[in-house]
Amino acid sequence: MSRPVQLNLILACGLHGQIGHNGALPWKIPEELQFFKDVTSGRPIIMGRGTFESIGRPLPNRRNIIVSSKLKYIPGAECVSSLEEALAKVSGVPEAFVIGGIDLWTEALPLADLALISQVEFDEEVDTSLPESFFDDLRATYYMAAMNAKEKFSITYWKRKGSPLYSGEELQ
Repeated sequence: MSRPVQLNLILACGLHGQIGHNGALPWKIPEELQFFKDVTSGRPIIMGRGTFESIGRPLPNRRNIIVSSKLKYIPGAECVSSLEEALAKVSGVPEAFVIGGIDLWTEALPLADLALISQVEFDEEVDTSLPESFFDDLRATYYMAAMNAKEKFSITYWKRKGSPLYSGEELQ
C-alpha cells in the first residue's frame, strides 16, 4: 500500500477518550481548533463521511479527501471508497493527516507514524469514544499544556511503536 512519507492522526478527546456526541465534538475550544488549523493547513487531510458531514464543507487551504462508499462528488474535495485509495492519492507527499472519524482513525492507526492528540478536561457521557486499546502501541514523546485557553486542554505527540519515527524515546 503506498502512503505519504509520514502519516499522522490528529484528534481531540476527553479525559476518558470521549470524542463525539450526536455527530459533533462535545466541546468548543477556539485554541484547540486553532492548533488543528495551524498543524493541518497546507497538508492533505483524510476524513470519513461522518466527519465531513459534521464539518459541513471542505476545509480551506488543505487537500480534502473523503472516504465514503456513498459520496461520489463534493466540490472542493476528492471522494474515494477506501483508506487504501486515499493513501494512494497522497503517495509521496511529505505528510498527511487522518482527521476522523473513529472508524478511519482505528483503521489508519497501524499505519500511522504519529498521533497528535489534544486531551480536553471533559468528563461527561458521550456516544462515541476511543477504544481502550487505542493507545496500546503509542508512546508519548512530547507534551504541552495550553496555558492561555479558557478551557483546559493539553496536546501530546504520540509515536507508534514500529514506526520509522519511533526510536524508543518516551515521556517519563
